[in-house]
Amino acid sequence: MEKQDDILEEVSAKLSREMRIPQDKIKSLLEKMAAGESSEENTQKIVDFPTKNHMDKKSVEEMIQAVRREMEIVKRYGLYTEKGTLQTYEKVKNNMVVRLHNLIRDRELLENAVYRVCGDIAITVYWRADSGNTLYCMRILERMLKSWRKSKETVIQDALYNTLRVSPPKRYDQTGWVLGQTYVEDIEETAGWKNGLLGNCISTEEVTFGAVAIFLPGVAQKIADIYQGDFYFAFPFQHGVMVHNVQGTDPDMVWSSIIHLTLDRREDFVSCHVFRYFRETEKMEIIR
Repeated sequence: MEKQDDILEEVSAKLSREMRIPQDKIKSLLEKMAAGESSEENTQKIVDFPTKNHMDKKSVEEMIQAVRREMEIVKRYGLYTEKGTLQTYEKVKNNMVVRLHNLIRDRELLENAVYRVCGDIAITVYWRADSGNTLYCMRILERMLKSWRKSKETVIQDALYNTLRVSPPKRYDQTGWVLGQTYVEDIEETAGWKNGLLGNCISTEEVTFGAVAIFLPGVAQKIADIYQGDFYFAFPFQHGVMVHNVQGTDPDMVWSSIIHLTLDRREDFVSCHVFRYFRETEKMEIIR
């Protein structure tokens, strides 16, 4: 069934990313578990894989249970019909959002996923379900597009506009961000924008995975209009993006800062590069 195949794909991808071991090895064991073979025996096999995280059996079991609970949300909140087949595109498209992944770090997770590339970043489409207490996202896979008879670009554009709707972009005060305060402005507010190396922090209203804000429709151009020219942007973490007016900003200094901030944050970084947005052409490029 489509539902079981997709759930196994998502569980194995999540475990592979957390444990840093090949997804196909985990998936084969999960398939045996789904077929009724001993859960304890196969969990132990997963534990026995060499992993940089050196996770013990209890940690693996807790992770598997947590992911299974998330998968129950998928069953209840509409990506599939009661028969286990994929819902129609019209029924699920308003629950599609985008998240950012690093192409190199997340290459296994991105296999069969739907995404657009910008530099070393994958702007990736997810289906989002809000159960009331838990917000869960599951990757949209390429084979789903065939069932829906939709192009990749159509699905990506719909997901971008939907992300803009459910969690619009905001400008945050950098100092307040560090201190856990919530001073925030709409990006249309032209007062208070800073030039130079300090820059401005852009995220979404929900903040979580808010670095995607820079790629949402019309956002980059609004920032360029406020700056009245091009700007640099870089990603210190996956929840926000720093933007800098090119006037009075040294991209090498921005790059050095990003390298320092992401050096020991393997799971939280989007890109170690500095990008430039060109106001006239509305293009984005890596420049450092």
